[in-house]
Amino acid sequence: MSNNQLENNEKPFTEISYTFLVLIFISIIASISIAMMADMPDSIGFGGFVYLIGPLLIGIVILVLYISMLFFKPKWKTILGTVAIIINICVGLYFMIAVH
Repeated sequence: MSNNQLENNEKPFTEISYTFLVLIFISIIASISIAMMADMPDSIGFGGFVYLIGPLLIGIVILVLYISMLFFKPKWKTILGTVAIIINICVGLYFMIAVH
């Protein structure tokens, strides 16, 4: 392989992907925080855990999908990371607005 071919092959884990991993973790925390701002009735009981567990589980699935997609499409790490962050925030908004 020549040097030009080695430069064109992009590695899945670089500084950019590590930055997006941290940002995805932060978006999971933000998603849980947004979901906890929902108007919950006083008699919700243990049903309030849905607002914690739902965004957390979906965020972990999105994080695993991002990591696995880095191996298949390493050139798309910026697009995939941005989409993962947006999805996490939208999940938090969904739990805040739609889940009753």
